[in-house]
Amino acid sequence: MVVPNVVHFAYTSPPDGTGIDFSLLHYCAVAAAYHYGRASEILIHATTIPGGYWWQRAEKLARIIPATVPEERFNSRFRHPAHQADAIRLSVLEERGGVFLDLDVITLQSFEPLLRSHGVVVGMEDHIAICPAVILAAPEAPFLSRWIAGYDPRTSDWFGFRSTGRDEHWGELSTRYPLFLADRHPSEVEVLHPSAFYPVHWRRKDTERLYRSPENGGLRSDELAESFTLHLWETGQWAGRLQNLTVSAVRAGETTLATLMAPLLARE
Repeated sequence: MVVPNVVHFAYTSPPDGTGIDFSLLHYCAVAAAYHYGRASEILIHATTIPGGYWWQRAEKLARIIPATVPEERFNSRFRHPAHQADAIRLSVLEERGGVFLDLDVITLQSFEPLLRSHGVVVGMEDHIAICPAVILAAPEAPFLSRWIAGYDPRTSDWFGFRSTGRDEHWGELSTRYPLFLADRHPSEVEVLHPSAFYPVHWRRKDTERLYRSPENGGLRSDELAESFTLHLWETGQWAGRLQNLTVSAVRAGETTLATLMAPLLARE
C-alpha cells in the first residue's frame, strides 16, 4: 500500500484551560493543508472540543474524530499533551496511514511526489535528529511498528519511553529513536533533508526570518521553492509571537509568515 492523501492533525490541549487555545495559527495549518496541500480529506483527532471562532472555521474544512487521551499506551505513561499527541500520531498512522502534521505546520505544496512511498517518510530537523512534526506513512508500515515497539521497555531496542514531561528525555523517542531505527532499517524509511519539511530551524536567528520581509532579511520565496512544509516551532514561538497573530496584522504584514498566511484568510 502507498501513502493515502489524507492529512491528520491532533488536538490534545487539556480542557482545564492550562493548554493553548485553538487559534488563528492552528486554523491556518488546517487551511494550508486543504488549499495548498490539496488533501483529499483532513481529519482532526481531538481529545477535547475547544469551540471558538477558529475551531468553527476549521470544522468546515476537516472532519473531527473524537480521541481518548492516551495517558497509557504502548506500555508507557504519557503525562504531557505533546507526548499524548505523539501516541495518537503513531497509532493513527499505523492503522490508517496518511500525512500527520503538527498544528504549527504550514503546508506549502502538495505531498503528491511523496505519496508513492510504501513505507514511511520523515525529515531531519538538523544533522542529529528527526523531527516528528511531519510524518508520511503507508498503513501498517513496518517502520511504524518498530517505532511503537520502542516505547515499551520490554520490546525497545533502546530504553523505552522514560520522559515525565520537560526533562532530559523529552524528545528522545520522537527524534533520536527513529533516526536510530532508520540507520538499522534504511529500506523501510525515507529520511529527507531538513529543507523538505523544516527549512527554518528552531534557533532564534533562524526563526527571526519568519517575522521579517524578504527585503529585510526574511525568507525569500525561492528559499522555500522545494519545501513541502514550514514548521513554526510553536513551543518556543508562541509567547510574544504566534499568540499575538491577528487577521488585520497578517493582512497588513509584509513578513514571510504574513505573506504565506494572508491568502488563507482571504474570506475573514
